[in-house]
Amino acid sequence: MEEFVLRLVDHNVSSARGIAGLLGLPENMVDRTVAVLFGSDDLKWGRPTAEAAGRTPGLRLTDKGHLTAQKAAAVAPVRVNQPLVYDQMLWKVAPYDRRTTIPRGQAEENGMIMLPVARSGPVNDGDITAAEITALLRENGNNKREVLQVKGISQAPARRVLPVKLLVYADADRTDVEVGIVVDGELSQAHELALIGHGGAKALGITVAPPPERPLLDPDLE
Repeated sequence: MEEFVLRLVDHNVSSARGIAGLLGLPENMVDRTVAVLFGSDDLKWGRPTAEAAGRTPGLRLTDKGHLTAQKAAAVAPVRVNQPLVYDQMLWKVAPYDRRTTIPRGQAEENGMIMLPVARSGPVNDGDITAAEITALLRENGNNKREVLQVKGISQAPARRVLPVKLLVYADADRTDVEVGIVVDGELSQAHELALIGHGGAKALGITVAPPPERPLLDPDLE
């Protein structure tokens, strides 16, 4: 919004109503953007000319606003392929390093326990938003790219899994079992809650065995 308002003002569209009409947006939305640009010193009110005496002053760009508009006009969106890792247990994109994942077949051969997924089936286009990818890029230290739109999603045919650690807590006097999930060296409460929603330890086949009987000491021995 800020970019288009600045560029339209730079092309002599000097009223919020005119900008709203060209963009096909509500005028109050444009008013809020104009207020933000006044606060950032990109817009100002221009003095009316002699011919327009008595009219409401029009919007004008400040010197800073001219530079901002020029930079915005010079930036054009490009379409790129962005590799992502998708956490199917939480059903969201995740900041995991793909190099730490292994083929699912290898995990099964190694006897690893498979954690449940949020739902079966492929990831759809609507399951990943542009804002989520941008936030993920920021989290990974990439501040130079902003995702405007997700055009489509394609999944690798070979499924891969991320090895994690399960911490099993059990008490000999109790039958219930608590399981903690360590992802990338840290306990993940989100994954633990997701596992509870799928039935917890029982869903993974983890049960508590009765404690072994302790040997009785001969009373005659000292």
